[in-house]
Amino acid sequence: MNYRLKYFKAGQYKLINPDRFKNNSRRIINLISESKKIILTTHINPDGDALGSELAFYDYLKQMGKKPVIINH
Repeated sequence: MNYRLKYFKAGQYKLINPDRFKNNSRRIINLISESKKIILTTHINPDGDALGSELAFYDYLKQMGKKPVIINH
């Protein structure tokens, strides 16, 4: 298997199996595919990266025929 090192804590590393995340990606893709309305949000006090990513994903979902809604605090 193709394991990768992930930084864990100060000077510590942990082996991560990237195959473990494939199921999560499929679940997210399925949820998006099956949904018509999708809420997008960011963390509190979003920075430019968070807002830019949110707006780009909003546009992508609109192009897919979805009805995304942005709600930020």
